[in-house]
Amino acid sequence: MDNLIDGRYRVETEIGKGGMGVVYHAYDRLTRQHVALKQVNVDGMAGTDGDTSSLRMLLVSEFQIMASLHHPFVLEVYDYGFHGEPYFTMPLLFDAVSILDATHDTTFARKIDVIIDLLQSVHYLHRRGVIHRDIKPNNILIDKDGTLQLLDFGLAVTDRKASEMAGTVAYMSP
Repeated sequence: MDNLIDGRYRVETEIGKGGMGVVYHAYDRLTRQHVALKQVNVDGMAGTDGDTSSLRMLLVSEFQIMASLHHPFVLEVYDYGFHGEPYFTMPLLFDAVSILDATHDTTFARKIDVIIDLLQSVHYLHRRGVIHRDIKPNNILIDKDGTLQLLDFGLAVTDRKASEMAGTVAYMSP
């Protein structure tokens, strides 16, 4: 992988890897900020014919949805593009942990506060016609300041396109 993406983002280190791609700690040379950059592996998701054009169009829709969201408990997307593999950038969360880890040894009142924050983020999404479809502990992080961040909108759709089931089976509604 090239160390510089779109002439703007200098990749520092790999943060994590999943089925949809890789997340890197990157430095934005334009804003002089450290960011998280998720590079989506389109080739790995292509059909047997190798055509990725329809998948790229879906990613454009996903990136536009994410970039339009502005809520204190929804992870913000700063930028997105299609240099090589599609990518988007977001805040780099230092020392963030899953909702389960963050609330394991805490008071009942704190657990209720975190659930209220999560419900506020979901309510915000639904008012905008966005259905997340993959709410699970690993997609709900608590940052070092104790703020909830809902992330990973890879399966999100607008309510007009929500005819198919999608999500992580263990966390899907019956």
